This record gives sequence, C-alpha cells and structure tokens, in this order.
Amino acid sequence: RNPLGVLAANLRLLERRGADAETVADMREQIDRAGRFVDDLLRYGRPRPLELRMVDPGAALDLALSTARAALPDSPAVEWERVNLDGAAVIEADQAQLEQVLVVLISNAILADPKRGRLSLTGDGQTVALTVEDAGPGIPEALGERIFEAFVTGRKREGQQAGTGLGLAIAR
Repeated sequence: RNPLGVLAANLRLLERRGADAETVADMREQIDRAGRFVDDLLRYGRPRPLELRMVDPGAALDLALSTARAALPDSPAVEWERVNLDGAAVIEADQAQLEQVLVVLISNAILADPKRGRLSLTGDGQTVALTVEDAGPGIPEALGERIFEAFVTGRKREGQQAGTGLGLAIAR
C-alpha cells in the first residue's frame, strides 16, 4: 500500500495548492479503488480460518443488504422484497463470511438490475435457503462453474461498474 499512500499524500499537496477540485476528486476515487483492490488481494492471499457459531440468517441478510446499499451510494433506493423465514431458525456459520458473500451477491444484483430485486429466506427448521434474485442478464453460461475462482467476473465494462472478480473468491 505504500505507493498508494505516497500518491494520496501528493494529491493532498496538490489540493492545497489549488488543483482542480474535480480532477482531485477523480484521482482520489481511483486511489481508493486501487486500495480496495489491494485489500481484496491481501484477503484472498491470506484467508482466515472459519469462526463457526450460531447465526441468525435474517439478521445477516438485513446487514448485508444495508452494507451493499451503503457501498453503492449512486444506486436508487430499491425496496427489495424480503420473504421471511417461518419460525426463528439459526444456522451454524461463519457470520463474517456469510455476510461477505451476501454483500457480494446483493451488490452484483443491484448493479445488474437496480430497479427491482427479491431476497428470500426460507427454511424447514433443519436447513435454510437464502436467495438473491434480480432481473439482470444473469451469469454467462461459460462462467457458471467458475464464479468462485479469482479474477472471474461477468460484468461488462461498458455502462457497468467493472468488478475485480475477487468478491466471491474471497468469500468462499
């Protein structure tokens, strides 16, 4: 991260010297984006052991939706349909990993179709199914079995925020 820190420091100097505010903002955005990519690479390169505990999947889903919306401030405030689980069920899971994969799925769904979506949470007391649906184009068939591999992304670069292809690889 040291080169990014140097760039950020020099950008602050340029800003103090009166550099064009729009240019500074664009550069800051790209430095932040590069920083997030470095963070993703570090998380991918140093996976942590699972921390299993009992987790409320509904709460995890709510937090993931809130986090995904906060990370995509330009997306419209879509009201996602949420089908609630009948009966209070908890699952054994790594809460952080579960929330991370849900944030990735929800973010991808919002980017694919920001106008509508559906989050469903169903269960039978023994198992729970969390579903994230949108009306976007879906995962290209050629990528279907590879979506958990590093650097695999189905997002187009034209008109869509390009992904690094690390989100699901890190969360798996």
